[in-house]
Amino acid sequence: MSLTRLLILILAGLALVAASVSPTAAQVGAPSQVKLTLLPAQVPAGGLLVVTSNQDRTFDLQASNNEVIFLVGKDKQEVAKARVVSPDGRTIVVTVPSPAKSGEITIKSRGREIGQAGLTLTEPPAGNWLYIVMAWFPIMFFAIILIWLARSLRKDPGWKLGEALSEHLEEKILLRDANNQPIFKTGTQEPIYEVRYKFASSSSRVIAFIGLFAIITGIFAILIPATYWFARTQEVPELGPFSTFLIAQAGIFTPYIANKVFSAVRPPSS
Repeated sequence: MSLTRLLILILAGLALVAASVSPTAAQVGAPSQVKLTLLPAQVPAGGLLVVTSNQDRTFDLQASNNEVIFLVGKDKQEVAKARVVSPDGRTIVVTVPSPAKSGEITIKSRGREIGQAGLTLTEPPAGNWLYIVMAWFPIMFFAIILIWLARSLRKDPGWKLGEALSEHLEEKILLRDANNQPIFKTGTQEPIYEVRYKFASSSSRVIAFIGLFAIITGIFAILIPATYWFARTQEVPELGPFSTFLIAQAGIFTPYIANKVFSAVRPPSS
């Protein structure tokens, strides 16, 4: 066998070996794409974010080798290391930085970018401070003003609660002379009256006074829980059903209103 023929046979054998171990285009195919999912869909800053993949071994089993890059401002980023990684390498858990902003985040493992995902941040619950400011501060302010008003009125000798809750009535008294005879206007037979004012007990005013405190108490009883719910959830509760309750409380003022209307239309006494 000539040397030339031997070389041809060797080259042909090498070609066959290379063809047998080299995968074809059909065998290689397109690599499956990694799909990343963020849980929950919306998370507050400072909360825990779960990043899960559709493939095993997407993330390194050493948690610190996985990281998520968050936007914290214009052209500013902050890297957060994974806290936990699942045994199959599909899921990591990371804490969202407090200054993080909504937008695209980049997920990396072992320094290699795996993909990006859109992050939506929610406002964190306001907490008890908003509840205190919106609910208890107005109540304390109202109580302080009420106490100050009560103390101020007590120092006034001319003010009495009983008189404030009484009707201011006009009374005409016929003037008489020393002989107890009516006094008439000069040249006429028209008697002279002295107009005096007196206070008469008014049950309608007392009922209205009590009703005022009943309505204030009812409003506080409704608004304090509603304010607490808003402070904890950032959602305004539906207060429509309470309108019937408030209207029913307003019915306490009916006797007082009826009395005022009757007094306005009643003809003056001669």
